[in-house]
Amino acid sequence: MKKVYYYDSFQEDVLETKNQTYQLKEHYQWLHSNPLFQLASFLLYFPVLCFAFFYAKCCLHLTIKNKKILRKEKGYFLYCNHTQMLGDVFNPFLICFPRRPKIICSPANLGIPFLGKLLALGGALPIPVEIHDMIRFKEAVATLTEKGNPILIYPESHLWPYATMIRDFSKTSF
Repeated sequence: MKKVYYYDSFQEDVLETKNQTYQLKEHYQWLHSNPLFQLASFLLYFPVLCFAFFYAKCCLHLTIKNKKILRKEKGYFLYCNHTQMLGDVFNPFLICFPRRPKIICSPANLGIPFLGKLLALGGALPIPVEIHDMIRFKEAVATLTEKGNPILIYPESHLWPYATMIRDFSKTSF
């Protein structure tokens, strides 16, 4: 059965998570120096990479053209169209391999039951709501790019399943 979504503006979510209003805790850490956090992140990376490979190849039939160009680069920004619920989470691991991607996301993603807690381990960088946190967020992004991590941005910020058009997005996406 085909599902039809209706919308009033390009800024509205056609799909919502259970805890859509999740807010970052005060003094949220985007950079983690805790050895236990780094170990857990390292151990999570390989199962995520394996799942990403099989999901992309078997379910999405994904092919990546000119991947060798990205392999040469370090610390770049990659803008993507937000159209796949799972693909947008896992495809960056394949596209950016061997580098570990960091994905700028909405804080609402951290409110997803169970998986939301794992997103920071996988490289999620939730956008701060408070202006005073924006300075630390920008410093974290600058530090990560200097270290060579690719930063993925979905400028439309809202998931629209299988949308093939480039939607309008706010100037703050850049």
